[in-house]
Amino acid sequence: MESHKSNLHDDAWKYCAYLSFKMDCAREQEEVRWSFLRDKAQGHFDDLTVQQEAKTTELAKAMPKKAVTRIATMPKEMFNQAVTKVVTKPKSMYKADGTLSVMGTKWNHLLDSMSLPRDTTDPITVEVKPETPSANSYKWYHLLKSENMPSDTVGPITVVTGYVDGNPKGHAQVKAWLYSLDWVPCTFKHSRDDDGEPKTIEQIRYLKGHDREGELCDSVKRLAKKDPAVDVLDGLTVLTHRLGFFKSMLENCVVDNDGSTWLRAEVGGLTNTLRFKHKKPLANLPAVGKAWGQEIRDCLVVPYADTQVLCGFDMVSLESTTKKHYMYPHDPDYVDEMSTEGFDEHLDLAKHAGYITQVDIDEYAQGTRPDVKEVRSKFKPANYACVYGVKETTLSRQTGMKKSECVTLINAYWDRNWAVKAVAKGIFTKETKDGKKWLKNPVSGFWYSLRYDKDIWSTTNQGTGVYCFDKMISIVRSKAIKFNGQFHDEGAYPVAKGSEAYNDKLLRSCVDKLNDQLKLNVPLDIDSQYGATYGSVH
Repeated sequence: MESHKSNLHDDAWKYCAYLSFKMDCAREQEEVRWSFLRDKAQGHFDDLTVQQEAKTTELAKAMPKKAVTRIATMPKEMFNQAVTKVVTKPKSMYKADGTLSVMGTKWNHLLDSMSLPRDTTDPITVEVKPETPSANSYKWYHLLKSENMPSDTVGPITVVTGYVDGNPKGHAQVKAWLYSLDWVPCTFKHSRDDDGEPKTIEQIRYLKGHDREGELCDSVKRLAKKDPAVDVLDGLTVLTHRLGFFKSMLENCVVDNDGSTWLRAEVGGLTNTLRFKHKKPLANLPAVGKAWGQEIRDCLVVPYADTQVLCGFDMVSLESTTKKHYMYPHDPDYVDEMSTEGFDEHLDLAKHAGYITQVDIDEYAQGTRPDVKEVRSKFKPANYACVYGVKETTLSRQTGMKKSECVTLINAYWDRNWAVKAVAKGIFTKETKDGKKWLKNPVSGFWYSLRYDKDIWSTTNQGTGVYCFDKMISIVRSKAIKFNGQFHDEGAYPVAKGSEAYNDKLLRSCVDKLNDQLKLNVPLDIDSQYGATYGSVH
């Protein structure tokens, strides 16, 4: 029992030391900072603003026209009121000679016309002008006729008065347009209404936390086959998303007394796997190969460009390597196959699902089958989704493939990756008295919170990747190197110009030490690049 308590005590201190290290890394990178080319960023911002306005105008004309309506109601007064006057019996009914006077004659005629007795003496109300339909009633009946509505309709009715260009900034209007193209949403935001009841809101763009945050969902992009205007929407989405990065950079930059401008890579917390949650503006930057990714990253440079160059290194296929580590005891043959040069897990899945052959893969590798790239683009997200336990319905929405095809794909994935499930079954988990679930990582020894049992593998593997990367960072920092940025599996720091070769040797020695310490079944590796900007090291 004492030994157990002692181990718990040691584990607690190890965990606290690890968290202290993470916080010191966060402090350090904020202290080192990035030199920020503000004027360059402002130029890109202005350029994108012009492009955004042009794209907005283009999409507004391409979208379906929006009807302008008004509510018409039945007029309160459908008839003009009758005009009446009161006639009284003449005082002189007769002349002096005893004959009827003119007024007497008129009075008798009035009585006769109204079928009243001649001896009537009371005042009589006479209708001078009868009740008639009002001008508004004619308009109302004309409107009903034009709208093909029954004449006894009392309203209110909605009347289209004209049409205007679509509004790309109107979410409801954009969604209505997409639904008219048979849109099947694949991304949802979960919230609650005013009464506290849960509600699900379909999204046209990927949400925060997705590796393609802010980009148009694939379920929307596929609609371009029905309406090319969707491509314009895609272009506008990308422009708006990238504009947001430049805006955030410009708003958050720090200006020193000498006029130099800086940005800090700030951390907003940790995930359940102890990965940094990065804060804007330096969070989820678009890759160099994507639109405006290069321009955004090129605004970030080393603190002292005259004497320094930026080193950017990343752990090569980090989570793929840790995946192989866990799978090796169960399926060493497949791990060896995955480790061979040129192996592509996405094309491998497509082959085992029956979409392509090994000949197709070989020809693609030789550059003679560019069409295979489209197959790969479908199977890449599917490959990543399968490990998280995706079902055929969700996968169908995400990829546009038929459910039957998705079933075949999922079965093919688990036929190749059966060892993943075997690993997950062997992970030690527990539930505390408060109902929370936890798992113990076999490599780090840390306990990680677990939301669902289906997340055992993903939490284990991602947590292992984070731990391996942090160990690498720790070893590199022990060489008196200070980072100005750590982003998931990559680190960046300034080095003196001309010391690139020496730094490469240092990094190699660090990764060798890392592998010696961890002793994973598959060794970890790194890749390093040098350049004047953050964009040039990718």
